[in-house]
Order: sequence, then C-alpha cells, then structure tokens
Amino acid sequence: MSVKEKEDHFQKTPPNKIMLIDGNSLLFRAFYALPLLSTREGIYTNGVYGFMTMFNRVIEMEAPTHVMVALDKERKSFRNELYKDYKGHRSSAPEELAGQFSLLREVMSASGIPWLEAEGFEADDIIGTLSAWGEQQGMECVIITGDADAFQLVSAKVSVLMTKKGISTVELFTPKEVKEKWEVDPPNMIDIKALMGDNSDNIPGVPGIGPKTAISLLKQFHDIENLYNNLDELTNAKLKEKLSTYKEQAFLSYDLAKIDRHIELNCELENMRRKIPDEQKLRDLYIRLEFTSLLKKLSLPENDENEALRIPDHTAIVLEDREAVAKLTSECMGKETAVFLDADNVHPMWAKVSDVFIELNEE
Repeated sequence: MSVKEKEDHFQKTPPNKIMLIDGNSLLFRAFYALPLLSTREGIYTNGVYGFMTMFNRVIEMEAPTHVMVALDKERKSFRNELYKDYKGHRSSAPEELAGQFSLLREVMSASGIPWLEAEGFEADDIIGTLSAWGEQQGMECVIITGDADAFQLVSAKVSVLMTKKGISTVELFTPKEVKEKWEVDPPNMIDIKALMGDNSDNIPGVPGIGPKTAISLLKQFHDIENLYNNLDELTNAKLKEKLSTYKEQAFLSYDLAKIDRHIELNCELENMRRKIPDEQKLRDLYIRLEFTSLLKKLSLPENDENEALRIPDHTAIVLEDREAVAKLTSECMGKETAVFLDADNVHPMWAKVSDVFIELNEE
C-alpha cells in the first residue's frame, strides 16, 4: 500500500478504536528493561528504542483508527495541592533517562504519533478524559500502561493492556479480569487504594489496612462512602476505631487515587486519527540514533536502504527472534556488535558468533 493509499485509508476508516498510551510509564518500562544503549555520539537511546518497539507491536496487534500518547508535563499536579507529599519520595529520573523524554517527543513527531500533555494534570487524567470521550462516541478504547491505576477506567468499552515483563509481554484486563484479580468492580479500585494507600505514589490510606481487609470491607459495604455511613455495623472494634480515626485521610486518599475524567484538553477526536509518518525525517533520525532494525521497517528507496542499514562497529541492536540473530551475523561479520534479543524464555548469556558478540537476554 502506497503512502497516499495509507493516508486515504486512515481518513476514510470510520472511527472505532482509540489506543491511549501512558507515555511516561512505557518509557520508564523500556529504559529499565533494555540494556543502557547509546550512540557513538553518546546519546542514550534504550528507553526511546524500547518505546517505539512496543508501540509498533501494539499498533499492529490492535489496529486502532485513533491513537494518543499521554505525557506528564511536569512532576507536580493538582494532587500536590491536595497533599504536598504526593509522590514526594520519588527521586529524579537518572541522567541517562532524563534526556530521552525530549528525544521521545522528537521521534513521535517524526513518526506522526500524536502526543498530549496538560499543565496541572498527569498522563492518567488525559487518558481518563479521552477514554470517557471514546465511550461517549461508542468507540472501543484500549489503554497501554504499566500502572495499575488505570484499572479504575476499565469498562465494557475500555480495556487495559498491562505491560508485564520487559517490553515483550502484556496482559489484557477487561472488567472480568479486574474482578477476578481484585474481587471488586473496576470503579472500586479507587476505594481499595483509598483504604490501603499506595507506597509508590505516597498515598497514605488507612494505616494497617492491607488488600485483604480493604477487599473484605468493600465486598460488605460496596464503597468507602457507604462504609463510613454504616461504620457502626462493624463488629471488629480495633478496625472500627482505626477507620474512624483516619476517616479524613481515607477520603483524601480517595481524591488522590481517583483519575480525573473531565479535564479540559486542547484536542479533538480528529487530532487522534492515525497519521502517516514523515519517513524521510524519520529515516534521518533513525540513522542518527542508530535504530537499525527500526530502519528496516520503513519504506525506503532501494538505493538508500543499503546505505541506511550499514551497521557500524559497537552498535547495540534489539532483535525479536533467533532468526533475526542469524541474519544479522552475516551482515555484521568482522564487526563488534552488541545485540539484545527481546524474546520470551531466553536466559541471560553471552555468545560469540564469529566476530560478532551477541547478548541474549529477556529483560
């Protein structure tokens, strides 16, 4: 299919599925899953490379008509005004990762991937609002994230693909899977976090209440509002006293955990329709970043392709199967090339094939 045919296809296809990606979550996941890759110029690239690898995979798997990557604009949000210590214990991103956020924006722009950030809000709030839009339009929505907070958004029209291991494995969550895992309906995931708190976000919850107690209370009272309206029904005196003492903190935790699905966004549905990448710009960018295997997926003229795909010494390349390793061996003969094999059931090891050093690793 030519570029013009692809553009016509995307424009004429009726909107039926939005894919919403938690950009910060996916970039962090990729950064820590892949080896610390850098170009000969010293540009760290492993997070962006892993992000684009995962993005291409889920695009092919889900075939959405619309897509949006949500990003955190800054570290603080309206939740810090409610509770100054919200996420207060988190350290800054390592230097090797910090520079990849702007690099990711550059690659996404060249790839035709729309992205969005909103001052005072988190990526979750953007995803929550856009998924609500999609539901109102009768569209199917799929959220790609590694953050369990998104479970509260799951519905008949909204599902979550949770990244699990490295960048190669995802798990689908519909209302059925959420209920099987947590024994409550998706909206009650907010109530669970209100009661038990969340160390990763520094949400206090009610001290001493863990998952089992929180689930038991919600199965009996449905939500924390009804729980506190009927606190006298509790027979466990210590639990009753604990809940009473930390009532204000429980409701604060609820507000911190709840994703805002009604924020104002400078975005229309048409802004999220899939676009054709600027392949010439993307080609130049991939060559500069030494994204060799991603270059192979572009529709390059044959006379340019061989030049673009020359593999320089000391380049790190991520492959997805053993057959690709075998092919690469012949292309890299006589060059020292670190290769990361992103595939399931492969144990970490080093193997030398002729003059090519290949790293096999699943994480």
